[in-house]
Amino acid sequence: MLFRDSQEKRVARKYSGPDCEHTVFEAEVVGLTLAAKLIPIEQNIESVMLGADSQAAIRATRGAMGALGWHLVDRFHEQVKVVKLQHMGMEVTLRWTPGHVGIAENEREDEEVKRVARGDSSPKNQLPKACRGQIPKSKSAEIQRHQEAARKKSATHLARSPRFQRLHEIDPSMPSSKFCRDTACLSRGRVSALVQLRTGHIPLQKHLHRIGKADLPMCPACHSCEETVHHFLLMCPAHVQQRRWVKDKLWQTARSVRTLLSSMSCSNT
Repeated sequence: MLFRDSQEKRVARKYSGPDCEHTVFEAEVVGLTLAAKLIPIEQNIESVMLGADSQAAIRATRGAMGALGWHLVDRFHEQVKVVKLQHMGMEVTLRWTPGHVGIAENEREDEEVKRVARGDSSPKNQLPKACRGQIPKSKSAEIQRHQEAARKKSATHLARSPRFQRLHEIDPSMPSSKFCRDTACLSRGRVSALVQLRTGHIPLQKHLHRIGKADLPMCPACHSCEETVHHFLLMCPAHVQQRRWVKDKLWQTARSVRTLLSSMSCSNT
């Protein structure tokens, strides 16, 4: 949309395609190109400001060629060149407008965005030549679509596991990238031990007995209870000294198996 002296002059719309084929970043760059297209008709312009609420799109206009979506950025630069040839000496600046804060025309702009989302585009003769045809599908959008499909498939597969309920009780976010971020500072051995403790698939007597690798599930240290994860971490008298040290470090959190195995401060300890 083009406003001059707070008055709406013209509007240009371009429907790029569904979300699965294009990214928000690409939509922002296309929007900047359309905005530049609206300028040449105006007369006696010394400077113009193009606003966008995407810092990534603004940075991309100053970035290096070869980045994803660069073909759209290139079209934007071409349109700006056309504008400057028609308005010699005119200054074009880009401004970040976060969420269009403080812009009175925001409601009108939102109306146009909704029209575009429904597939409405301006007539071709009102669009930049670079935006008249079909915009190629985004590689970034395809990568995101593939990653989301893989995430859902992984979640479905994990949910069918007989150990899922136990794992979910300890960390409801699983499976997610949160676990990878939380354990990035741990060694491979610690991460492996943490996963085994969470799932119960760890060489303690209860599990070894269940898979036929031990004659009895009883704890070999105290011989009073089955050696489960709960018993090993919180109950076995053979580990009182280590448990006291953990309690001094973690206070009340040391009394909960869920907290011990889900809090990264506990895991690091």
